[in-house]
Amino acid sequence: MFFIQSPIATLGCLILWFGWFGFNAGSTLELNSPAVAHILVNTLVAGATGGIIGTLSAWFMFDNKPSLTFIINGILAGCVSITASCAYVHLLSAVFIGMVGGWFVVWATDFIDRFGIDDPVGAIPVHLFCGFWGTLAVGFFSAGPGVVDWVISEKAFPIGGNRLD
Repeated sequence: MFFIQSPIATLGCLILWFGWFGFNAGSTLELNSPAVAHILVNTLVAGATGGIIGTLSAWFMFDNKPSLTFIINGILAGCVSITASCAYVHLLSAVFIGMVGGWFVVWATDFIDRFGIDDPVGAIPVHLFCGFWGTLAVGFFSAGPGVVDWVISEKAFPIGGNRLD
């Protein structure tokens, strides 16, 4: 990555990460829901641990130095991985989901490079592989509808009542 592109790529990552808070927490359809804080913390923690583990994984697998590309893709991988389950998992599960997403993006980048597939920004590892992991993580780590009180209320599903029973 060229020097002038580094600040722009970092700014883009931070803008995406900030937007992810609105995307995940906005899924409650109301800002005063008790689940909003839970969702925001899970999104923050998964993105942060994804960035840390992505950096450390790439550091030991490839360069023996931190790589800005894998810091950025690790953060995005953590966010992608937690999106499906952010309202239904506990905090430690969110940490683990983000960690696996951060490692998975590094592994998937190496896997794709071995086949000669051209993916200059790492979109396939972040969205395809980590999205698949995030979908599986819902089944593995979901605490069910009782993890936050808003899930069992009628406000969560105003049309047709609670559909998680």
